[in-house]
Amino acid sequence: MEESTGWVRAQRREGVLELTLSRPERANALAGPMVEELRRAIDGASSDDVTRVVLLRAEGKDFCTGIDLADLDDEVGGLVEELGRSATVSVGLARRLLSRNLTVSLHEALENEATTVELATRSDDFKEGMRAFMDKRPPEFTGR
Repeated sequence: MEESTGWVRAQRREGVLELTLSRPERANALAGPMVEELRRAIDGASSDDVTRVVLLRAEGKDFCTGIDLADLDDEVGGLVEELGRSATVSVGLARRLLSRNLTVSLHEALENEATTVELATRSDDFKEGMRAFMDKRPPEFTGR
């Protein structure tokens, strides 16, 4: 049985799920929707009782050249705009917390998290976020 979701074709037979990257005009470079299609197919295979093997193939002369940078530029541009409108104090604190907690004990990680939450709640952005939520309007963060 063959299924096609756009850039990924799936064929199932006798316990094998064969996934074929089908974007040869871009050397099978991974774009956001293509990665999502692959993720869905692999997640589905991992949760069914029939699939025992996943075989990944590609159309064209290139298996996969990596991330489609043109697609990535569009996604990065959107992310940069979104981050520019976000509560940058909280985002910065969260990044530091994640980095710091990679190498500490659970007890230290929980202490770091409590300290970070306390610092975040003291920021103007936190207060603006709470006001905006109560007023049912988008927040206007200032980065303070």
